[in-house]
Parts: sequence; C-alpha cells; structure tokens
Amino acid sequence: MARYFEIPVSEVNALTKQIDEISDKPDLMFKDIDAWKDSEDKIDQDNYARYKELENKYPKLFEYARKFEGNARNLGVHASGVLVTPMPINDYVPMRYVDGTAVTLYEGPTLESSNFVKFDILGLRNLDVIDLSMQLINPKYNYYNVYNIVNSMADPDTYSLIRDKKTDGLFQLESDLFKHTIGDMQPDNINDIGALNAICRPGPLQAHLDEQYNDTKNGKKELIEPLPKTLDIVQDTYGAIIYQEQVMAISVKVCGFNANQSDSIVRKIIGKKKKDKLAMLRRMMIYGKINQEGPEGWHDDNSMPWYDPKRQYGDEIDGALKRGYTYEQMDNFFNLLMGFAEYCFNKSHAMCYAYLGYITAFLKTHYPIQFMTALLSMQDDQDKIYRYVNIARDMDIEVKAPDINISNRLFTIKDDTIYFGIGAIKGVGNAAIPEILNHKPYSSFIDFYNKTDHRLVKKNVLSNLILAGCFDFEQKDRHKLIGKLSEIKALPDTDPLTIMSMRPYTRMNCMQYETEYLGLNLTYRSTFENTAIGDTVTLYGSIDKLTERPDKKGKMMAFLDFNSENSIIRCLIFSSTYSKYRSTVSLYNTNNIYSISGKKSDQNTFIVNSINLEKESYAQEFQLG
Repeated sequence: MARYFEIPVSEVNALTKQIDEISDKPDLMFKDIDAWKDSEDKIDQDNYARYKELENKYPKLFEYARKFEGNARNLGVHASGVLVTPMPINDYVPMRYVDGTAVTLYEGPTLESSNFVKFDILGLRNLDVIDLSMQLINPKYNYYNVYNIVNSMADPDTYSLIRDKKTDGLFQLESDLFKHTIGDMQPDNINDIGALNAICRPGPLQAHLDEQYNDTKNGKKELIEPLPKTLDIVQDTYGAIIYQEQVMAISVKVCGFNANQSDSIVRKIIGKKKKDKLAMLRRMMIYGKINQEGPEGWHDDNSMPWYDPKRQYGDEIDGALKRGYTYEQMDNFFNLLMGFAEYCFNKSHAMCYAYLGYITAFLKTHYPIQFMTALLSMQDDQDKIYRYVNIARDMDIEVKAPDINISNRLFTIKDDTIYFGIGAIKGVGNAAIPEILNHKPYSSFIDFYNKTDHRLVKKNVLSNLILAGCFDFEQKDRHKLIGKLSEIKALPDTDPLTIMSMRPYTRMNCMQYETEYLGLNLTYRSTFENTAIGDTVTLYGSIDKLTERPDKKGKMMAFLDFNSENSIIRCLIFSSTYSKYRSTVSLYNTNNIYSISGKKSDQNTFIVNSINLEKESYAQEFQLG
C-alpha cells in the first residue's frame, strides 16, 4: 500500500518501527488505538497522541489501511487448474507468484464465465506405477506400447482376477466398497469397469443404481427404459442412468435440444449441481423454449411455455410434450433427474479411470512381480508398504530386506525376489543415496566405509543401513557390524551404538530394527504372520489400546490393538469371552505382557478366545526375545 502512494521504503520501515514502539501488542488493531482517546490512563493518552501525529503525516495511507483491516486475505491455488490464452496471460488477467508459480487472481468460475479456456490436469501416481512396471518388463519399451500389451481390454484372465476381488493395488478398484460391488456385478467387460467408477459413490448407492445395474446385467430383472425410445441410450448401463452424457442424449432425442444446448445447458446445470436452475431446466425439457416475448403477466408456471427473448440459450427447443411424451412421463423422469443431479458422473472420466484400472489389473495378472515392485516403489507411506508387502507375500512373491549390492533407490527384482529399496529406509535421505549407489559393488562393510564420502553417508545413515539388513551378506549379527562402526569411529563407551554393540543380537532385535527402519519385518516373520487364516495359535505381547463397545444385544465386547513381535494386531473379543476376561484387561498397561489364544480370521484380525497376564519372569524373557 505504501508503494502505491509512492512512500519511500526507508520511510515505511521507520513508520513501522514507530507504530511498534507505541504498543507492544502484537495484534494491535485500529479499534484498540481509537479506545485510547477516551482512556483515563495517561500512557494510553500519550500513545494516542503519538499515533495521531503519524496518521496526520500519512492521511491517505492510514485511511486505506483502516478500510483493509479485518478483511481476510487468502490466495488459494487450484491444485491442477491450468489457464490457456493466445497471448501472455497477464495481458488478460492480473497475476502474481505463489511459491514460484504464476497464478491468476481470478477464480475458476469467473474465468470460465468469461470464456477463458481452463484445463484441470490431475497427476496420478498410478501412471508412474504403470510406467515403471513396463520398464521392468522391457527396459526399452515405448510408453504407447502399453496399449499394445493390454490389447483389446478383453483379456479373460484379467477379468477373472477382478471378479475374484484380488484388486488390492489396482487403480480405483481396491477399496472394500468396490470389492463388494464387484462381487455383485461380476464385471466381464470394460464398460462394467466404467460403470463401477460411476456407481461406487454415495449418491448412486443411495439411489440403488448398483442393484438396478447388477440385477439387470445378471438376468434377475428386465431392462426398463426410463422413457420410451431411449433404449439405445441406456442399453449399455442396463436401464440405469449413471452418466451425464446419457441425460444429454435424452435431452436431444426426447426434448429437441441440439448438441450445443445439451452441453451448455443440460451438462452445466447437472454437472455443476446448479440446483437453482433445475426448475428452469425442467420447463425447458417439458415445454420447450420459444424465442419471443411471453404473454402479459407471465410467471413461473409449469402450464406456460418457457421463453428466451434474448436468445441466451440458442435456438428454439420443441420440448417433450410437442414430441409426443406425456406430462406424467416427463414429471417422473425429472424426479429421477433431480436425484441424479446429486451424484452425476461424466462417462469420459469414468472410462479413463476404467482403462487405468484395467491396465493395472492386466499387469498384476500377467506380470505380478514387476507390478508389485513398481507399486511398492511408488509408495511414500510405511503403512502402505507394509500392506502391499503382505499382498505380495499372498501372491507367493518373496520380499527381502535391502542388500547394499542388489538394492537400488527403488525396489528391485533379482531371481524372482523383490528387494527393499534403499530410498525406502528411514533416515537414509536423498543426499546419501547417489553416493551409495555410485560405488557398488562392495565386498564388505569396511569396503563400503572406505569408498563412500562420510559427509554424505553420515554415522546415522551407516547405522540405519546396518540395522535395516543391508550388510547381512557379510554378517547377519547386526550388532557385530555396529561394533565395527563403533571401532572405526572411535565412539565413547556411552554412545548408544557402542552400547548396542555390546548386547547379544536376537531375533526380536532384528524384528524391532526392521519395524523401525523399514516399517515391517522381512527377515523374520512374526508368529501371527506365519499362522494361516483359520488356524488357532497363542500370541504373546502387550496391549497398546483397548476399546469397549456394546454388541447388538447390548452386551459389552472389546477391540484390542495387540503388539506382538513388533506387529500391531487387531483383536476382537466377543461379549461371551470378554465377560470372563474383562477384569484381566481393563487395568492394562503397556509394560505388561499378555498371552492371547484364539483364531486368525484375516491378514490382520485375531478372534480372542482367552487372555492371561503372564508372570514377570516370563515377561522379561519375552522382552529379551
């Protein structure tokens, strides 16, 4: 603002300091200053006089500062909106830089209504998964060859995998909601996958479109047209209207809209969920549109034709009544349409998602190890890595701890085995990774130490690499390698690494370190992990969390987060069991060791049949591993 009034920077800085000196209040407002005028406090009165001198010196500056005070200032940036203009954009709209990116000061709807071209470009990690999968299949591949590999989107084995609900890791298809709908739909073509993307959302499910689609597809119900002569529009979706394009097509065939009107009027009102204009759309679809002045006293009445004297919406429209449809037919259809406006989805979007979902399914079906390696490589969350490693194991794909000579930045395939990526080890950092990879191979830990720059590969990086298993090819007792590091670095006896090197190395130690630095156990699998679904087993560990909840009969049941061998296991105790052991667990603390017996119901759920507090001597033994 001071710049606008051409006040020198030196003066502005001096003015700011003077205002700060008047009051030490960090959020000083003009209302606070004005209150000093009538204050009985001598200090307030003096401060007010000092302030007025400054205001009198820069009257315009302070006048506008008062106007701007209290107005929220927030420049949000659309995550993917890109504006395209024939000349430099700042010739058309005001601009500014936000974090190095040029952005307009106009909102998207304002730009669109002013006929600017705006694209929403969405970045998808799944495209990187597909790309890396293809590179692992054929390092010389051309990206466009992916479509040659997946061929006609009609591979029966791919659809078999989807119908079996083995969709973990697949684009848009891996959620429980999608799996449930897949089970009912039994998709066998690309149109089904597109419909899944449109249907598996709250609105369509509340409208029971999934039931209409699935039951008709599987021969349980007959296909019913929403309106006469619209079979060709809804045949592919088994009578269900699930896409914006279907409503647009109906508006053309039934109501007499042209293609432009179906887009500029119908799609925009439905797609943008402009409820305030639905009544107008209803009149247009039923009664049509006449480009002439309406009768005297015309008002919003469904018995009157809708007119457009300014030709805002193009040519005249017949309306459904003129084309032989009844008011009752159109009224019922439009009631259906009112619900559709809540959830409408465009087919182009759904089918793009369908193609990507199919491609990931095809790769998982025919190139499972390449796909899972790429999927793991693109994750930046340890919980997701944990999940996908377990899925790979279920596919009989072995995933091993990192090896300093085999592993790369990303997950790596060797001899039908996936090796953990160096970049996914906690605490290694981007600066160290090129230095580590550039000097491969290494004959020993000492060779590694001598070859690498210790300004980049620091002490903590070295210890993390050791404890993650990178040097197991030389020494599986990781404490002994920590001892070597302690000797090389001449660490004091009190250093944690020196202390660690003096302790015996156990299976439990290995699991603890891998859980910390990799997010899961790879070298040793826990008792729970090694137990088959449906088998009964006894586990030992501590209770991290206890949640009580009444069951359907009002009796108390419980959920436990049980820490066993560094794996958090979700445990369910039904009310009949919980009533027996409630006193045992209700006063739990994380230092107590419990034994729980029961059945593994799925990959991360355990049904508890009994639970007991173990003796202190056993607890100590357990903690030592």
